[in-house]
Amino acid sequence: VDRGREAAVAAGLAEVMTFSFVEPEADALCATLPLCPGEPVHLENPLAQTQGTMRRSLLPGLLSAARDNLNCGERSVAIFEEGRVFAADPDGPLEAERLALALAGGGIYRGVDSRVDFPQLKGVVTAVLERAAFPPVVWRRGGAPWLDDSEGAVLETTAGTAVGIAGMLAEELSSRWELKTGVYVAEIDLEAALEHLPVPAFQALPRFPAVVTDMTVEHPQEIAYSDLETMVRELAGSRVEKVELRARFTGKGLPQGAVRTTLRLVYRHPERSLTQDEVNAEHEDLRQRLAERLGVRFA
Repeated sequence: VDRGREAAVAAGLAEVMTFSFVEPEADALCATLPLCPGEPVHLENPLAQTQGTMRRSLLPGLLSAARDNLNCGERSVAIFEEGRVFAADPDGPLEAERLALALAGGGIYRGVDSRVDFPQLKGVVTAVLERAAFPPVVWRRGGAPWLDDSEGAVLETTAGTAVGIAGMLAEELSSRWELKTGVYVAEIDLEAALEHLPVPAFQALPRFPAVVTDMTVEHPQEIAYSDLETMVRELAGSRVEKVELRARFTGKGLPQGAVRTTLRLVYRHPERSLTQDEVNAEHEDLRQRLAERLGVRFA
């Protein structure tokens, strides 16, 4: 819990606190979330009709806080909440620690021309996961009906267990919370974090220079970036020490449903300098095998 809170503050987010009670209608929507546990816990004597159920997600309260800040004239929102969620279960009551965040307007970058987007959200969430000592996480497209179909992801461990969601709030949910601008949200299960911080690993600085090569892949939108990167790393072999995303382009000049993704590959041999001809040959072989495996084209 402490690591999660410290990670969110270090990422530039301001902490908020909301009620642990939500209105029953909002709780019913939470039942569609991947992390939603058990059955709702309804109160017999709620303080108000809008606080009749114990929360099963932090997102309803966080969205209300984001809306109130925006309605008060804030042009940029970058907030998080750490707290417990509650549910009923045949074996007894459930309580779990969660961390949720919301970005709107400029997000953590408050410049006049700055607008929050999915890459900014992913960067913040990734920083939080790493600092809070989560195991390796894979981003899978999903999160509907809470998240937008084109900018939503479910965060899973390599074993396939969902530990969070992240993406742009779906238009229907934005209307429900009367949000007049796009809001990017995430919620992660702090129970999935490792008990202890991993021991830092160090390695010697490389003795030989690297050769950097870019590759622009044209592929269907259905191929997620994570799958493309995983396949490139699998086919590239040990001489490619790093694969980085440089750009993604959709729109004018491309077939409908197509994406152009530019990757930067760093080639390096551990025992000698590579020649440009060697890198060119390996790079061309990688392109051919990638085309055979995924059916992609190269720009």
